[in-house]
Amino acid sequence: MINIIMGTKHVSKKETSKIIELSKIKSQKDIAVIFESNQPEISKILRLNGVKRKKSRLNMSHLALDIDYFKKINSSDKAYWLGFICADGNINKNNNKVSLISKDLEVIEGFKESIGAEHAISKRENFDKRTNKTYTGYSIQIGNEIFTNHLINLGVTSNKTDVLEFPDIKEKYYSYFIAGLFDGDGSIIIKGKYKNHLGVNLISTLEVLNYIDNYLENEFGFNFKKSFLVTKNKVNVWKTYLDANGHDFLKFVYQDENFKYYLKRKYDLFLNNINNRQNVRHFRKILQYDKNMNLINSWNSQKEIGEQSEFNKNALNVYLRKGNKRGYYKNYIWKYEDI
Repeated sequence: MINIIMGTKHVSKKETSKIIELSKIKSQKDIAVIFESNQPEISKILRLNGVKRKKSRLNMSHLALDIDYFKKINSSDKAYWLGFICADGNINKNNNKVSLISKDLEVIEGFKESIGAEHAISKRENFDKRTNKTYTGYSIQIGNEIFTNHLINLGVTSNKTDVLEFPDIKEKYYSYFIAGLFDGDGSIIIKGKYKNHLGVNLISTLEVLNYIDNYLENEFGFNFKKSFLVTKNKVNVWKTYLDANGHDFLKFVYQDENFKYYLKRKYDLFLNNINNRQNVRHFRKILQYDKNMNLINSWNSQKEIGEQSEFNKNALNVYLRKGNKRGYYKNYIWKYEDI
């Protein structure tokens, strides 16, 4: 470590070390103010000690930013934004830049709010050759080495489309991470006569999709269909589908009704689906009463009744379809739960 004279003042090794450390997160101009000096003197100290100036990092260093936001995933919003970056983010290690791109302005504004950034949001028009339409897109770039390295340590690299794996986070944050991944690179398909059936698909690396698939099967008993390559140009970008349990998947990822960063247009589809399902008796609970209308049991479906009791689900279905004329079945009164 080389010590020099800064103006008329000798700079100690301790001060030189502090200047070098501050150069990772602050501009030379800001450091000069701290040490009551000027930018050329700070630049000289850094240059003589072999610290190269990284323009991409310093250009935005005067803007507010929680540089340690991704140091540890210990909150729901951090897990969500990690998932979204894994889907629609970009890491440039050479320039120490993190970029997040979305056609939904609310996404970029929410991310900016969460990381405490003052950085500008860019807007541009993008032409999609597949649809022959022009779409408005929004993006934000964060140029900070520490901020970038925290994400790299979590496995988000510049070639994440090839090597991304499910991150090492606590299980209580799984739903938020998968929600961010889904909001960034997933879609909802509305089906059924009454628009009450939802199918979903999700795009990521095969490693991430397999991890999610195994987790959902072990915890909830449902899994995705076979995954397919999205394009021949990218060897590890896969799409997987969930048809029969699409609603259950969304119920899992959107389980926190107080979380404010879910992508509104997708979250609203899920909420609307809940309302639509209430109008279709197939999705409503079946209530079992004795002859005095005392509640005996509550069943989730006719299938559950058939699997867990001595009652015949087909015979019960005929009984339920009779409405007010049904009387009793096996000495019990049965009815669908009221909306």
